[in-house]
Amino acid sequence: MMHDNDSSAVVVGIDTHADTHHVAVITNYGRPLVDVMVPATASGYRKALALVGEYSQVDKVGIECTGSYGAGITRKFLDAGYTVVEPEFHKLTVIQRSWVWSSLFTALDAPRAGH
Repeated sequence: MMHDNDSSAVVVGIDTHADTHHVAVITNYGRPLVDVMVPATASGYRKALALVGEYSQVDKVGIECTGSYGAGITRKFLDAGYTVVEPEFHKLTVIQRSWVWSSLFTALDAPRAGH
């Protein structure tokens, strides 16, 4: 089922860790919509893809550590046809301590990444 705001573009941020990943969905204007934690497993990747798939217009998916903790979920999102970028976190060291804020900032930074 699509969300009521499915006509608005959203950005996804995924904060990756060894055992869990934190997924945040925000509007292109920065309004938080969804914030969930999924296991860093195949079933967690499916849950994340299903969650993101509820939005009809996904601009970008920002995933941190695409070459390490985020490698598995990155492959799944790329295979599903999403544009994946790795945000720059060197500016967020204090804020990154919170999973919620880190994933939200991943989403916020996604439109700027890759330029």
